[in-house]
Amino acid sequence: MTTLEDVAKRANVSKMTVSRVLNHPELVTEELKQLVQLAMKELDYQPNVVAKALAQQRTLTVQVIILEEMEIVEPYYAELIAGIALGLTEKNYTMQIVTEKHQVTDQCDGYIVTGARTSDYSWLKSLNKPVVLFGENRAGIPFVNTQNKEATYQASRFATRKGYHQVVFVGIDLPDTFAQAREAGYLEAMDELGQKPRVYRLENRSRIAEKFITQFNKLMPNTCFICASDRIALGIARGLMNMSRNVPEDYGIIGFDGIFIDRVSNPQLTTMKQPFRQMGSISVSQLMRLVEGRELKEYKRYCQASLVEREHSVLTIKAFINRELSKVQLETI
Repeated sequence: MTTLEDVAKRANVSKMTVSRVLNHPELVTEELKQLVQLAMKELDYQPNVVAKALAQQRTLTVQVIILEEMEIVEPYYAELIAGIALGLTEKNYTMQIVTEKHQVTDQCDGYIVTGARTSDYSWLKSLNKPVVLFGENRAGIPFVNTQNKEATYQASRFATRKGYHQVVFVGIDLPDTFAQAREAGYLEAMDELGQKPRVYRLENRSRIAEKFITQFNKLMPNTCFICASDRIALGIARGLMNMSRNVPEDYGIIGFDGIFIDRVSNPQLTTMKQPFRQMGSISVSQLMRLVEGRELKEYKRYCQASLVEREHSVLTIKAFINRELSKVQLETI
């Protein structure tokens, strides 16, 4: 079996240097890292991960804490956890999923937490191991999140470019930072466009949104609804269709998340898609830096959402032109 000493001899460096490359690569020059890594590859050297963990008093386990009501867990969790699992596998770590606070233990090297609310922050700060949140917060806890404000800003501008005269925001009725950021992006776009904002906040359930739209007092044609989640967007779509409203000719809908719900809706939803798998992997990278005793370059890590346009839920240019021509024809009769 190839030893650390064999690698050191092949690379013509000391055993201490090889050890630093393996355990503290930030302390070694790039040239030395490449030299040692080449020797390890040539000798097919496999570090003893378990021995390393024991020496550093680590468990090689990360607890993933899901602080959500399990009956309404969002579909995106599958993608997020897949990204976390891939990141941990690369680090030779295992994942333990925890759904109740009383299940959380210190028999791990750190925590990745999702679904946290403001009321959870003091408890999270009391944990004795490093913590990284999936979700923006102002409590000083390192986090990974989507650029929520930028996403709804872009969605709102997109709706006006598509020809909708009125853009309405249907947000989530929560005091949390992500909900506020999504609303702020819409408000900024309306301010720049010189349009009067119209904001409504609902519980994040499709049936609530469906009921809301059927009771909407000023349901004017040529309106696009910017929704803070695909759940809300799905409810808006169902309500409009049940009322025999024309979508997207008279009413547009843009959701937020881009996992599963946007595709099962009929018509399929245009949405701001979040890169959940990528954010799961970044959460692991951030946590590993803390576990290894290194400082984070950024304790706020943001990823960009991307617009997924589907022609049946947002007005197409062709449909817009046809609609405007129809208006002209009617006015001349």
